[in-house]
Amino acid sequence: MSFGVRTAENIYQSVLDDLSQAILAGDTRTCLRCVSLPYTVVTGTETFTTRTTSELSAKFRRYHEELRDKGVTSYRREVTEARYLTGTLLVGAHDTFVYRDDRLLVPKYRSTFKMIFDVAVWRITEASVARNDAIWPFVLPASEHTTSNIHT
Repeated sequence: MSFGVRTAENIYQSVLDDLSQAILAGDTRTCLRCVSLPYTVVTGTETFTTRTTSELSAKFRRYHEELRDKGVTSYRREVTEARYLTGTLLVGAHDTFVYRDDRLLVPKYRSTFKMIFDVAVWRITEASVARNDAIWPFVLPASEHTTSNIHT
Protein backbone atom coordinates (compact mmCIF):
# COMPACT_ATOMS: atom_id res chain seq x y z
CA MET A 1 0.00 0.00 0.00
CA SER A 2 1.33 3.42 -0.96
CA PHE A 3 0.35 6.64 0.80
CA GLY A 4 1.13 10.14 -0.41
CA VAL A 5 2.44 9.13 -3.83
CA ARG A 6 0.90 11.25 -6.55
CA THR A 7 1.05 10.21 -10.15
CA ALA A 8 2.13 12.64 -12.84
CA GLU A 9 -1.45 12.58 -14.16
CA ASN A 10 -2.88 13.52 -10.74
CA ILE A 11 -0.46 16.41 -10.31
CA TYR A 12 -0.99 17.65 -13.85
CA GLN A 13 -4.80 17.54 -13.55
CA SER A 14 -4.68 19.27 -10.16
CA VAL A 15 -2.66 22.18 -11.58
CA LEU A 16 -4.99 22.32 -14.62
CA ASP A 17 -8.04 22.50 -12.36
CA ASP A 18 -6.53 25.16 -10.08
CA LEU A 19 -5.43 27.37 -12.98
CA SER A 20 -8.64 26.98 -15.00
CA GLN A 21 -10.87 27.78 -12.01
CA ALA A 22 -8.67 30.74 -11.04
CA ILE A 23 -8.73 32.22 -14.56
CA LEU A 24 -12.52 31.88 -14.77
CA ALA A 25 -12.93 33.44 -11.30
CA GLY A 26 -10.41 36.23 -11.88
CA ASP A 27 -8.21 34.95 -9.04
CA THR A 28 -4.85 36.31 -10.17
CA ARG A 29 -3.08 35.22 -6.97
CA THR A 30 -3.85 31.56 -7.64
CA CYS A 31 -2.96 31.96 -11.33
CA LEU A 32 0.47 33.28 -10.33
CA ARG A 33 0.97 30.41 -7.88
CA CYS A 34 0.40 27.94 -10.76
CA VAL A 35 3.09 29.43 -13.03
CA SER A 36 6.87 29.82 -12.83
CA LEU A 37 8.68 32.71 -14.47
CA PRO A 38 9.86 33.03 -17.12
CA TYR A 39 6.67 31.56 -18.59
CA THR A 40 6.67 30.67 -22.28
CA VAL A 41 3.63 30.04 -24.48
CA VAL A 42 4.23 28.53 -27.92
CA THR A 43 1.44 28.55 -30.52
CA GLY A 44 1.47 27.38 -34.11
CA THR A 45 2.68 30.81 -35.25
CA GLU A 46 4.25 32.64 -32.29
CA THR A 47 6.27 32.25 -29.09
CA PHE A 48 5.53 34.49 -26.11
CA THR A 49 7.76 34.74 -23.04
CA THR A 50 6.55 36.55 -19.93
CA ARG A 51 9.30 37.51 -17.50
CA THR A 52 7.67 39.61 -14.75
CA THR A 53 4.90 39.03 -12.23
CA SER A 54 3.20 42.29 -13.15
CA GLU A 55 3.13 41.39 -16.84
CA LEU A 56 1.80 37.90 -16.08
CA SER A 57 -0.86 39.32 -13.73
CA ALA A 58 -2.04 41.68 -16.46
CA LYS A 59 -2.27 38.82 -18.97
CA PHE A 60 -4.28 36.65 -16.59
CA ARG A 61 -6.64 39.58 -15.88
CA ARG A 62 -7.11 40.17 -19.63
CA TYR A 63 -7.83 36.48 -20.22
CA HIS A 64 -10.35 36.43 -17.35
CA GLU A 65 -12.04 39.51 -18.84
CA GLU A 66 -12.10 37.87 -22.29
CA LEU A 67 -13.82 34.78 -20.87
CA ARG A 68 -16.25 36.88 -18.83
CA ASP A 69 -17.09 39.16 -21.78
CA LYS A 70 -17.84 36.13 -23.99
CA GLY A 71 -20.14 34.65 -21.34
CA VAL A 72 -17.96 31.61 -20.60
CA THR A 73 -19.55 29.47 -17.89
CA SER A 74 -17.19 26.50 -17.98
CA TYR A 75 -13.46 26.42 -18.73
CA ARG A 76 -12.22 22.84 -18.42
CA ARG A 77 -8.97 21.13 -19.22
CA GLU A 78 -8.67 17.35 -19.15
CA VAL A 79 -5.34 15.57 -18.94
CA THR A 80 -4.75 13.04 -21.70
CA GLU A 81 -1.26 11.99 -20.60
CA ALA A 82 1.49 13.05 -18.21
CA ARG A 83 4.85 11.66 -17.15
CA TYR A 84 7.82 12.56 -15.01
CA LEU A 85 11.03 13.45 -16.80
CA THR A 86 12.82 13.80 -13.44
CA GLY A 87 11.65 14.04 -9.85
CA THR A 88 11.15 17.80 -10.28
CA LEU A 89 10.07 18.01 -13.93
CA LEU A 90 7.00 16.61 -15.65
CA VAL A 91 5.34 17.02 -19.02
CA GLY A 92 1.83 16.30 -20.11
CA ALA A 93 -0.91 16.96 -22.60
CA HIS A 94 -4.51 17.99 -22.20
CA ASP A 95 -7.62 19.03 -24.10
CA THR A 96 -9.31 22.37 -23.42
CA PHE A 97 -13.08 22.86 -23.49
CA VAL A 98 -14.59 26.37 -23.34
CA TYR A 99 -18.38 26.51 -22.86
CA ARG A 100 -21.10 29.10 -22.53
CA ASP A 101 -23.86 27.18 -20.82
CA ASP A 102 -24.01 23.90 -22.78
CA ARG A 103 -22.51 25.29 -26.01
CA LEU A 104 -18.86 24.72 -26.91
CA LEU A 105 -17.53 28.18 -27.93
CA VAL A 106 -14.40 26.97 -29.72
CA PRO A 107 -13.49 23.50 -30.91
CA LYS A 108 -11.58 21.61 -28.23
CA TYR A 109 -7.86 21.97 -28.66
CA ARG A 110 -4.77 20.10 -27.46
CA SER A 111 -2.03 21.69 -25.39
CA THR A 112 1.04 20.51 -23.54
CA PHE A 113 2.52 21.88 -20.34
CA LYS A 114 5.96 21.49 -18.88
CA MET A 115 5.87 21.73 -15.06
CA ILE A 116 8.62 22.10 -12.50
CA PHE A 117 8.55 21.45 -8.77
CA ASP A 118 9.41 24.90 -7.43
CA VAL A 119 9.35 25.90 -3.75
CA ALA A 120 7.20 22.89 -2.77
CA VAL A 121 4.63 23.56 -5.54
CA TRP A 122 4.22 22.23 -9.07
CA ARG A 123 4.22 25.16 -11.50
CA ILE A 124 3.83 25.49 -15.26
CA THR A 125 6.92 26.87 -16.95
CA GLU A 126 6.04 26.28 -20.61
CA ALA A 127 2.86 25.78 -22.63
CA SER A 128 2.52 24.63 -26.23
CA VAL A 129 -0.93 25.24 -27.67
CA ALA A 130 -2.33 23.69 -30.84
CA ARG A 131 -3.75 27.01 -32.04
CA ASN A 132 -2.43 29.53 -34.53
CA ASP A 133 -3.03 32.61 -32.40
CA ALA A 134 -0.73 35.56 -32.93
CA ILE A 135 -1.53 36.99 -29.48
CA TRP A 136 -1.61 35.71 -25.91
CA PRO A 137 -3.84 35.68 -24.00
CA PHE A 138 -6.05 34.24 -26.70
CA VAL A 139 -9.15 35.97 -28.02
CA LEU A 140 -12.31 33.92 -28.38
CA PRO A 141 -14.70 34.32 -31.32
CA ALA A 142 -17.32 37.05 -30.99
CA SER A 143 -20.35 36.12 -28.95
CA GLU A 144 -23.58 35.37 -30.80
CA HIS A 145 -25.58 36.46 -27.75
CA THR A 146 -25.22 40.24 -27.71
CA THR A 147 -28.02 42.74 -27.28
CA SER A 148 -27.90 43.45 -31.03
CA ASN A 149 -29.07 39.87 -31.68
CA ILE A 150 -32.19 40.13 -29.54
CA HIS A 151 -35.36 40.34 -31.63
CA THR A 152 -38.41 42.05 -30.18
